[in-house]
Amino acid sequence: MSDKSRVPDYYKSAGAYLDVIDYIESLGDMHGFCRGNIIKYIVRAGKKTTNTLDDLYKAREYINRWIKSEESIHDVGSASQHLHYSRLDEFLDNNLDGRGRE
Repeated sequence: MSDKSRVPDYYKSAGAYLDVIDYIESLGDMHGFCRGNIIKYIVRAGKKTTNTLDDLYKAREYINRWIKSEESIHDVGSASQHLHYSRLDEFLDNNLDGRGRE
């Protein structure tokens, strides 16, 4: 699920790779994990570093993961998924001066 090209070296050991988020998802506690990280990144946005966008993008990643997880639970079709993402992107574009999309 994760983009392995963006994985820091400390998640790789002796040639092996463990996607921590995928592992937590396999344990069945993805929603709590996402909720905690969303809150963390929004609360600290602009406080840990001067780049507020980094934290907002991280919060968005967890929001998108939570949405995907909910959609898989409720077997929501792709049209609805597109609607969720387009609304989120529209909100971020409107509130981040057009820099909401990566």
